[in-house]
Amino acid sequence: MYHLKAQPQNNADWEQAMRTIKLAAILMAVLAVAAWRTASAQEAGARGTVATVKAPVKHYKVLPLASVYRAALDNIQADVRLHAAFRGRTTVADAVSRVTVANVEYLVVAAFRVEGDRVSLVCLVPDSSLEALRTLFGVPADRPLTVDVLNWPTALNAGQEITVEGTIVGAAVGEKFVLVDSVLRGGEVPAPTYRELQVTWPGAQQPQVIAGPGTVTLNVPCAHAQGKTASAKVTVQAATPAVLMAELARITAEREGLPGAVAKTYGSYSAGAVYRHATQNNRINMDFTDSVSRLIGLAPPIEIATAPALRGGMPVSVRVGYAFRTTGDIVCLVPADDATLVGRAIRTLPGEEVRIRGTITGRQGASACMLVDYIGFPGQEAAGEGDTWLVTIEWPGSAPRVFWDYGLYDLVGLPCPDSPGQFEMLRVQMVGYKLLEVELPPEGAAPVAP
Repeated sequence: MYHLKAQPQNNADWEQAMRTIKLAAILMAVLAVAAWRTASAQEAGARGTVATVKAPVKHYKVLPLASVYRAALDNIQADVRLHAAFRGRTTVADAVSRVTVANVEYLVVAAFRVEGDRVSLVCLVPDSSLEALRTLFGVPADRPLTVDVLNWPTALNAGQEITVEGTIVGAAVGEKFVLVDSVLRGGEVPAPTYRELQVTWPGAQQPQVIAGPGTVTLNVPCAHAQGKTASAKVTVQAATPAVLMAELARITAEREGLPGAVAKTYGSYSAGAVYRHATQNNRINMDFTDSVSRLIGLAPPIEIATAPALRGGMPVSVRVGYAFRTTGDIVCLVPADDATLVGRAIRTLPGEEVRIRGTITGRQGASACMLVDYIGFPGQEAAGEGDTWLVTIEWPGSAPRVFWDYGLYDLVGLPCPDSPGQFEMLRVQMVGYKLLEVELPPEGAAPVAP
């Protein structure tokens, strides 16, 4: 608890008191705007207006506490959603009173501990996470937040099940830390998220926005033939994990040029069986679930830097864009020519459960390897967040481009229909957002600067 002492008895007490005063002063300034907005709305009554705005969302990994603990121990920063038991409030150590994530510095004003899976970690609440502060201290939405809440008892009880959304920030002073975005009590669910596709090209003033499934044809101005356009056909399909895997099996069969195959087929195996077949160099299409044990990364050693594959019916050697090892000692090789797969692989975390589809490539150096066609996250699917969009972009004279996850994709090498030998480029981004209602002050009211 943060309690200012009238007569500090030692230097530690004095330093703690000074930290509390500093945190309180800064939080007071930040919360002044929220308090002013609430008071203004109450005074304005019916004159106030409410606007709906799009707020970008983080794409949280749904992980057990033990996996979050391990990632923090390895100082891996990742956005996570974890379920745990509230243990109680704790003090904010000097080492984590200011935390930097993605080049943004956060001031931590409160902290609490959660536990489960035989581990515990500390959740740091920054002054910017106003809703988390409301939940932690039980401040209703219709009451203004003031600095006094820092001295309130918490509204959560020891042993109470909660959900924490935030970012793993690593380990320090013998503790493992998560920077908190929001805190949900048991039974509460996060606000729904939505997707949109943003398509742009060189010279465009703003992106073309595709807000839902369907097919849209975009007339893209040619950069090499004035007054000419090319038609880009964009198809968005909402896909559950099962639908996505079926579609990807069909697309993979086409890419590999499998003779007479409508879709690539995979047998279901245990991780142990996959390892045995890989050590025996049995080239089999396999589907298995395992946990990630180690991230090898974007620059794998030379013996696994390439992998045998089929492309257009011909055996080729593809460059490996990312690699990781599973608990069953299977090295998963992600082909560099699949941007979505590489993006998904980069976001995997040690200890995370993954579902893998691919083809055994056998022994490569000392590793038992598989070339990956699909990476799924059972934790996300169990939380109802496994659905995605399957996006296909058709451009005249070019093979269809396909992706199926959040991210930024640059589509290069698109032949210009009116200028042979020249190429166009599209930039496509799939983003997620939430809809938030923001109460605006009445017209003519002067806001109070923070």
